[in-house]
Formats: sequence, structure tokens, C-alpha cells
Amino acid sequence: MNNEELEQFLAGFTDSNGEPFEVSAEGSLGLLALGDLGLAAWRMVRTREAQEQKTDTTETDTTYA
Repeated sequence: MNNEELEQFLAGFTDSNGEPFEVSAEGSLGLLALGDLGLAAWRMVRTREAQEQKTDTTETDTTYA
């Protein structure tokens, strides 16, 4: 399952209040309950967040060699 298919899959999930379920980089027990799909979603979000942090660090790096 690629990232786009996984996002579409997760878009159909809602919490008990009917709000869309958001996957966080910290993970949750609910993601574990989804099995391999929950694990894949968590890994995707965690990877995206790490890339964003790396980009932010690179953009603000003002050290001179």
C-alpha cells in the first residue's frame, strides 16, 4: 500500500465524536489496534515529521565552514 492509498484508508476513520482521526508522530493504542495499517500510517507520519524537522534545521543553519 503506497502513501496515497494509506491516507485514503485513514481518511475514512473517525473518533467517537465523529471527528476525523489524526495520526500523530507519537502514535497511539488505536493505531496498534489497526495492525499493520496502523503501524504503516504511524511510520509515514513519523518519517514526514523527521523530514520537516531536518528541513527546518537545514534552513536555519547559519554556521560557517
